[in-house]
Amino acid sequence: MSRAMLRSLGVSMLMLAAAAGAGCQANYAADVHNTTPQPVFVQLIKNANQPGAAKPMAVLQRRLGPGDRGAVGPIRASDRAGAVSIVIDTLPNPSRPAMLDLMPGTTFLEVTMEGPGTTGPIRVSEKR
Repeated sequence: MSRAMLRSLGVSMLMLAAAAGAGCQANYAADVHNTTPQPVFVQLIKNANQPGAAKPMAVLQRRLGPGDRGAVGPIRASDRAGAVSIVIDTLPNPSRPAMLDLMPGTTFLEVTMEGPGTTGPIRVSEKR
C-alpha cells in the first residue's frame, strides 16, 4: 500500500470512530409525586459515562413540598444505560438518598416514607 492510501485509510477510520463515539441522544424526565409529610429534593444527574464528561454532574434540581407532584426535566443525554440518574432526598433522612437510573422518556415516580412520623427513610417506587 502506498503512503497516501494508508493516510486516507487512517483518516477514514478516525472519522468512523468519532461518529460511533458520538452515539445517539435521548430526552430524560421524571414526574415525581411526594406523598411524604416532608419536602423532598429531587436532582437529575448526568453520569460520567457521557462522552467528554469528567464526573457526574447535577443538571436539574427541584424541591417538592408534602403532597406535591411535579416534573423534573427534560434533559438531553446519551441513550446508553445509566446515562441519567435521579436522586431524591429529604431532611432528616436516616438512610442514604434514593437513587435510580432513568430510562429515556418520562419516568413516573412516587416517594413514600416508612414508619410513623416524619423521620423515617424514604422509598421511591415507579408508577406503572
